[in-house]
Amino acid sequence: MDIFARSFGSPGYGKRRARQIDHHLARLASERDELIWTFRYWLEYSGDLRQYLWAHRNQDVERARKVLEILPPLTVSKILKYLVGSYWDRYCGWPDLLVYKEDDFFFAEVKSSSDKLSEAQKRWIKNNYEELHLPFKLVKIHKSRQASNESQRTASSD
Repeated sequence: MDIFARSFGSPGYGKRRARQIDHHLARLASERDELIWTFRYWLEYSGDLRQYLWAHRNQDVERARKVLEILPPLTVSKILKYLVGSYWDRYCGWPDLLVYKEDDFFFAEVKSSSDKLSEAQKRWIKNNYEELHLPFKLVKIHKSRQASNESQRTASSD
């Protein structure tokens, strides 16, 4: 991989290539079929870059393809532009779930009652609020009193 490709994901790369990135993403954002076709076309040629960005496993590719099927093309374009702006600062902290039904979706971060947000998750939430404006919910899971009583009974009967 050449030096130019290795700079992908740095803040400087996004600034240097802003005009070309905007032009390319504008073309992709018009239709879902075009976006999916482009994804499939570049899959074979992007192996080294995906390896460099830690997005090379089959499950990563399948997850990305599914996101393209679910999210509106303009939303995908917005996310890609956000990531290209500073990939290494922005690829972590994304919510646990993409919840969707037909044309409606939101991102959800799920936490237990004793769990705390990581710094990367806090950064994503802040950046989402300021830049992305994606629908987002923080879901706090609490153990019910009944479940707690049942687990205590199971433990005491063992």
